[in-house]
Amino acid sequence: MNRQTSTGPTRACTYPIVWVTLLAAVPGWGFAGVPADPEHGNPEVHQAIIDIAQTTRKLGDWEQQYAQIEKAINRIWEENDWSAEADVFARDLALEVAHLPPWDYVQRFQLASKRLSERYDFTPEQTAQVQGMALREMSGFVMGNSRVLLKQVREWVDATTNMEAITPERVAQWTKESDPLLQDAQKRFDRAVATLRKSLSPEQRAVLDQDLASYRKRMEYITQKRHAWAKGQWHPEDWGMDGDTFGGASVDAAAGRDRAGRAKSLPRWKPYQPSTWYAYVLHFEKRFKLDASQADAARSVHAELVERANYYISTHADTLRSVAPQERLTHPEFSSIRTWFEELRSRLESLLTRSQRERAD
Repeated sequence: MNRQTSTGPTRACTYPIVWVTLLAAVPGWGFAGVPADPEHGNPEVHQAIIDIAQTTRKLGDWEQQYAQIEKAINRIWEENDWSAEADVFARDLALEVAHLPPWDYVQRFQLASKRLSERYDFTPEQTAQVQGMALREMSGFVMGNSRVLLKQVREWVDATTNMEAITPERVAQWTKESDPLLQDAQKRFDRAVATLRKSLSPEQRAVLDQDLASYRKRMEYITQKRHAWAKGQWHPEDWGMDGDTFGGASVDAAAGRDRAGRAKSLPRWKPYQPSTWYAYVLHFEKRFKLDASQADAARSVHAELVERANYYISTHADTLRSVAPQERLTHPEFSSIRTWFEELRSRLESLLTRSQRERAD
């Protein structure tokens, strides 16, 4: 059975970005957050999606927003030691989907669907079933919760673009407002999983059970956090943010630009951390202006090497966890992982034509 894991992004950089992302990577739930074909769905749902998408466009450069998302997700996973294979898959799927802007909701849905089909080795019939189920549940979810969703998206976007501080009082308000939303999401998720399980083979159910165990860890974590947030006990670190962060932008970055501007951020990747390699692939594609076939080949190489690295991580988890993060760039225990990153760089280089190299130089 194909157990491929892929790196790289799940939801918009709106208030619930962190806690909603924690719920990602279990089949039956719409990871992209919207129907894939809104033109043929409920008009009210379609309009709500359009409103949310247009609001998030005000955030500007999505690469900067994604840099914050990546930092937050990686920090939360590391602090909670979520390193089981299913945990890694959940994180990498969240990162890969989140790298696409929230207004590209169709592409987000298609990407999430593809990754789940690969992971579970779905038949075409099973893929169609999961997609249809996700669309039905997400349509109902958006329709029933559009008022709160749009309100909180707007408030978060306004805070981000205006460099307003995110306060514990505001988070307490958001948390209380979103309680019914989260309860509805859980109800729909449970129903979708129960329906899905009936159509799975024993091998697929085994993978599902692993993913559900990972999901329950994230749910327990976020439930505990939300109890504290509702009492005004929120800290920026709870969202993987630095203590000096305002609305998703650091104080230093805000000081160096006007309120309408956006600070540029460079992609970051770490040779010892496979979840960051997708950023390198995207940087490589942009730098050398890869054509469609080259980009497909590059992502295929990336998927292959990430799968190797993640398997190695899952089988050496105890040893790897004992190495401090600041030592992993040179520590022998991480040498195999670093070697796979170098192989990724080398194989991507081999895809280039002479003219592409010359233009880049």
